[in-house]
Amino acid sequence: MTENVEFIIELEGSDIIVTMPETIFMVAYRMREDVPELAANFVQDDEDGPISRAQFLARSWRVANDKARELGWIV
Repeated sequence: MTENVEFIIELEGSDIIVTMPETIFMVAYRMREDVPELAANFVQDDEDGPISRAQFLARSWRVANDKARELGWIV
């Protein structure tokens, strides 16, 4: 389960929201104004989730960056 984690990626205004199905993990990423990169704006943990907070944040950051590249927000 931990290697094949699926995420849901949604846009909400200027935020990229990443959630993990069947958990309450959620993170909102927003473009930083001073440099062309994403920063976590809000994080919701799930202590009972199948992966750790650190694993969730690392993996969600990668998929959020892929989405930001797709949207042309970053190169």
